[in-house]
Amino acid sequence: MVGSTVNFSWTFSGDVRTVTWGLKKESVTNSFDTNGKLVSLNEASIMLPLSIPLSHNGRVSGGRTFNLSSGKAIFTLNNGMKDDEKFYLCEIDPNDPNDSPHYDFVYLAIEGEYKIMAGFLGQRTQRNKEKKHTYSVLPASL
Repeated sequence: MVGSTVNFSWTFSGDVRTVTWGLKKESVTNSFDTNGKLVSLNEASIMLPLSIPLSHNGRVSGGRTFNLSSGKAIFTLNNGMKDDEKFYLCEIDPNDPNDSPHYDFVYLAIEGEYKIMAGFLGQRTQRNKEKKHTYSVLPASL
């Protein structure tokens, strides 16, 4: 419903430095829109400073839980609007400098004036050396 709150959740395993969520650049798989990063969380679940677009100022937040082998990041979009219907990207950046960031995205569809639906794009697994990282997109609340 327009005006509702939507939670976007990603789970991960391995040693992760930062988890960043934001607006996905059109036609580019692993890139944020210019000034499209909405929330970035460090290892201590502290939100890092970002230049948030005015359209999302005061409407986005995030939190992170973790231990040595796994974690979960939840990002919240408050007061959903029709203009929020778009792709959102999550970047999971490992602590290991030899490991590349991992990306996943989800499309938020707002149907009519009364219903918000988040598209589930599934689970992605990526192997790097002998580590296994699994990332899932699970919109937690509709």
